[in-house]
Amino acid sequence: MELRKIRIGFSSPQGIFNPLSWGIKLVQGWWGASHTYIRYESQSGIPTVYQASGKMTNFMALHNFKKIAVIEYEYELEVTEEEYKLLMWEFDMMAGIPYSTTQLVGILLKDIFKINPFKNGTRAAICTEIVAGVLKNQDFKIKNIEELKPKQLFDICKRELDDVTQR
Repeated sequence: MELRKIRIGFSSPQGIFNPLSWGIKLVQGWWGASHTYIRYESQSGIPTVYQASGKMTNFMALHNFKKIAVIEYEYELEVTEEEYKLLMWEFDMMAGIPYSTTQLVGILLKDIFKINPFKNGTRAAICTEIVAGVLKNQDFKIKNIEELKPKQLFDICKRELDDVTQR
């Protein structure tokens, strides 16, 4: 059975001034990455990033992603060809759904109020929710995919997957 490789990535924005990234890093104890994404090779052979950022879920060629982000860590996940096709179908179906800023604010406030009142289900998404969904579909034990911070996903990847970060 042929296996396909995808990467679970963790990044931070290029540049100095990014208050949203600062907020995410603050609630994680100033841990390095404030964003998660999935990297794979498109049908045309181009390394591609699928993510929730800006105003929606979107695809971006890796070379363009590197112009706006600093890759902090990447972990490799092997999936069957059938699982890979299902992932690509899910990414296509979810592309363009709104970014859930309110859900992100809820995650940031959860440490204070112990509840996130801003979960959005499938109406909107954040980066960690997309990556956690992929891992959960691969039988990783993940609860509350709508409430995870990048550092929590990183800890799972570090424990379960091979680090393939190019430094």
